[in-house]
Amino acid sequence: MVDLGEVKNIDAVSILWQTAYGSKYRIVVSEDKENWTNVVKDNNGEINGKPGRVATTFQSTPARYVKFEGVSRATMFGYSFEEFEVYGEEYKLGNIQPIIDLLTAIEADKLVEANYSPEGWAQLQQAMEQAIAAIQTAQLSRPEAEQAYAGLSVARDRLTIEDVMGLIELNVNGSIAANLYLPQKGQLGTRIVWSSSKPDYLNANGQLLKRPSGGAGDMEVVLIATISKGDASADKTFKIKIKALPGSGGGGWVPSPVTPDPEEGQNGGSNPGGGDPGNSNGNGSGNGGESGGSTTVSLNDIASHWAEASIKRAVELEFVAGYTDGSFKPNKTVSRDEFVVMLVKALKLQGADSALDFADAGSIQGWAKPYIAKALESGLISGYEDGTFRPKASISRAELAAMIVRGLGLAPAEGSKLSYADADRIPAWAKPYVAAAREAGVMNGRGDNRFAPDASATRAEAVTVILNMIDALAELKAQELN
Repeated sequence: MVDLGEVKNIDAVSILWQTAYGSKYRIVVSEDKENWTNVVKDNNGEINGKPGRVATTFQSTPARYVKFEGVSRATMFGYSFEEFEVYGEEYKLGNIQPIIDLLTAIEADKLVEANYSPEGWAQLQQAMEQAIAAIQTAQLSRPEAEQAYAGLSVARDRLTIEDVMGLIELNVNGSIAANLYLPQKGQLGTRIVWSSSKPDYLNANGQLLKRPSGGAGDMEVVLIATISKGDASADKTFKIKIKALPGSGGGGWVPSPVTPDPEEGQNGGSNPGGGDPGNSNGNGSGNGGESGGSTTVSLNDIASHWAEASIKRAVELEFVAGYTDGSFKPNKTVSRDEFVVMLVKALKLQGADSALDFADAGSIQGWAKPYIAKALESGLISGYEDGTFRPKASISRAELAAMIVRGLGLAPAEGSKLSYADADRIPAWAKPYVAAAREAGVMNGRGDNRFAPDASATRAEAVTVILNMIDALAELKAQELN
């Protein structure tokens, strides 16, 4: 019998038998040495013995006294054992298999010392030595096993973080004037958490909340990416600049959401083969039920919408309006004719209302024809290869990007590399426009670093992009004056 000295919770007994082992036996426990309880609830309460060590685990039980009771002997002799050990939760034998599996996986990775920092490599070597020593220990306790595994896991994860750290880059060319995509997931199972030195201007989600005034100049912001895997972590620092507002004050610049994913899906609007590029991130304007251009229209469906401030500003600038029922329908997709009307109004383009010779000109409604004519004359649009304009097709984000870049008077960024996760889905004709829109800070991707070139733009997206264009034009004008 073993006296633990006080009542403790136990859940394992280990017996190291000599030659005369018990073929069947019981383990009973008591708190007071009078009332005994069998810890084994099945097999008639009996344990089947065997030569060597037999470890028996059971549900955690309070006990001070632990006693062996023989049922049958395996030899003609009595019962003889070298060790009789009792374990509680903190003393239970450790499981060395996870350590062995992790050591095997590290060996299979064939890591090269030159690829890692001296500190990281030394940490891994030390952890491996400790893990090997641990699995060679005959009586390894659970805490010791867990400590050995944790040390090895952290050391390996640190090298994984070093592998990933060099792959994390920010797609920034010059100072930013719009939201910045900050990835939250790294490769190889890593996570990324960001912090900003100027969270009132650029927050940890990459949302540009505020820009410095024109007289203050561009503002430097330090972003720290904390890359983690398991219990290992490391930091990588980036320095970027926020573009100051134009000297005129920015024309009422307002922040836009980080991920303007519209509620409506990708219905139509894709450019099948290089026709009239339009612009992305955008929204459309909607006629056919819209109420003229009055700024007094009460909009009853934009409260708490991510684009609420942008929509109000767009209505004030009178390049878009609400519907006669008092709604704006911010999540409604935008057709090509609606967006062109919005864009031409925002740019205040002038020109003659020339006749349209599109093959489907007859399907273009009267309210849109003069605006489409001005857009055609100014080079904002050109139509599709088959000679159509397709006024009621939803405008795609790729088409939107091209129209906005043309509206800014910028040259397409030929040869620029796009880092969007779906860059291979952006049509070849659209890539220079998407790159130019990104560099100008007027159009970002959607969530998970996707540009979604074929996705249809919503009215809320459209006004946001057009407002970004207006602000960018003001900046360009201010630079010319300086």
